[in-house]
Amino acid sequence: RVASQWAEEFEPSTDLYGTMVQRLTFYQKLHAENAGLFRCLYVINFDDPINKRPYLLWQKIRHRWRVALSDQLADVLGSTNTSRQVRLHIVYTLFGMADDVFFQMYVTDNRFLKRLIASPTDMVELLALMSYRALMGSNPDGQQRQTVAREAMIFLGD
Repeated sequence: RVASQWAEEFEPSTDLYGTMVQRLTFYQKLHAENAGLFRCLYVINFDDPINKRPYLLWQKIRHRWRVALSDQLADVLGSTNTSRQVRLHIVYTLFGMADDVFFQMYVTDNRFLKRLIASPTDMVELLALMSYRALMGSNPDGQQRQTVAREAMIFLGD
């Protein structure tokens, strides 16, 4: 319920990087605080196709988030000529990174990945940075970064 409510109440912004950090932070916390629930959702989805309604609800919530971000992209980038379908493909691709990273961090408890991560904030900022760069072709301006994101910006250049 909380995730669904948040998806409906999220305020659009012209700050694309800030929006990504905000959404990814929520998404990270949602996984961290509900790892057991996510394990159950994925097991039910694959092992019990008759009772997969909770997983379908989770897919619907995630889709709403992606639609909202897709619409924001059109506003921020001024690309109203690009169809929503194309923008959704882009958003699904970018947020697929977050889906897998948070799945590995919390649902499967991947110890190899977890050893690499100094803090969840580092991972959120790195995911936001990579997504922003993929969309804008440059680093976001004027914000403090955690160590990993700061080093990634130096490594990747402008």
